[in-house]
Amino acid sequence: MKSLKNVIFSLVILAGVITLSMHAANDPNFEIYNKSKEDIKVVIATAGERTMDPVKREIRITSNKKEQTVAKESTWRETLPSTLAGVGVMVVDSDGKHEFNVQREDATETIYLSWNPEKSTALYPQTGPLMGLLGKTKSGLSLKNNISSNQIKQVKP
Repeated sequence: MKSLKNVIFSLVILAGVITLSMHAANDPNFEIYNKSKEDIKVVIATAGERTMDPVKREIRITSNKKEQTVAKESTWRETLPSTLAGVGVMVVDSDGKHEFNVQREDATETIYLSWNPEKSTALYPQTGPLMGLLGKTKSGLSLKNNISSNQIKQVKP
């Protein structure tokens, strides 16, 4: 009887571990939080497949683009392929287009960004509530493996 309890206990623990790992694997690795006073359009561009052009004898990399209108004080989440290193981010607001390149040092890094044009650096890594003391974004995503500000470069103002 005691061994049956141990088997059942082990199965319950194993099911819990599997459930938690599946939940973590499904978390988005890109999020932008619009802190501005207006809606913005956000375009993210990632490198796609590499193909060989037989005529020109060169390698072409296709670009995958996704765009979304993000309302003020709301977020947009996406799950990008974990193999990507660089992601282009373009924010369009009433002042025009603002283009950035975000370079991951590790393919497992998350890209959780905030947009606030009233700050000197309008696009920056999210810190979360209470200046990051909770270690999570406002929407509850872990900031443990998020990019740093030196990984965000403005391409066009």
